[in-house]
Amino acid sequence: MAEASITKRLSAHLNEVYFVFTRLPKQLSGIAKVLTVTYWRELFTARARALHEHREQLLSTLRSWGVRPAPCTCEEASQHLNDLRHTAKANRGMNVVLERAMRSTRKLGTLVRTRLTEAMHMARSIREDELAGELERLLEMEKGAQAVLQDEVHK
Repeated sequence: MAEASITKRLSAHLNEVYFVFTRLPKQLSGIAKVLTVTYWRELFTARARALHEHREQLLSTLRSWGVRPAPCTCEEASQHLNDLRHTAKANRGMNVVLERAMRSTRKLGTLVRTRLTEAMHMARSIREDELAGELERLLEMEKGAQAVLQDEVHK
């Protein structure tokens, strides 16, 4: 595959990750507001803060690479984010809200980790080793943050 084509796909993946990192914290904060148990509110709030930090790290990485985040359609991510928004606004019991929020968050986390992994491999394939290293660090941060949320829910 031509380097220009790989670079274009790499940028698209990173734009999608940035899209999620930008919008998911707001949705998680909305979920936190409707949860009645302080423990769960704090957990979702902490995840939102971690995502904000990941967004800032990705933004710094993109700037170092010499690009800015661009808009994307991000249909799959948009669907899961909308599901979270509707979950927060619907009048449902806490267990239903928690289950639906975790499902959407898990799917978005999988999407982000997949895009970051693919972007890291593409960066290596075009010899952008510094970018690949930054993406690998971000991927590890994201894996850890998502694992904390998943582990706490399954306790």
